[in-house]
Amino acid sequence: MLGGGTLDCKQFFDTLTPVALSPDNASAFADLATIANDINNLEATMRSAKGTYDRVCDNGEKLDASAFGAPMGEVVKLTQSIATTQATLTTAAVKPA
Repeated sequence: MLGGGTLDCKQFFDTLTPVALSPDNASAFADLATIANDINNLEATMRSAKGTYDRVCDNGEKLDASAFGAPMGEVVKLTQSIATTQATLTTAAVKPA
């Protein structure tokens, strides 16, 4: 789209579900609460970008190429953030009790 092409509307995206920790777990495991927050931010970013995709593919909304810059920027940030969150999760998983 950014180069003037057409959007391929044949893609499938799983529905993501925000992570919810109980207040006790969030308090007792601050590192996991931070990770849960990071994952929820990733989920919200994906939902926002997918909303643009859905408006075009499902609802037939017409957007020019420049209208895709912001959602694509969000997808790039999302991709970069996943690696950081995954590394944080791995570090939290190997901490001694």
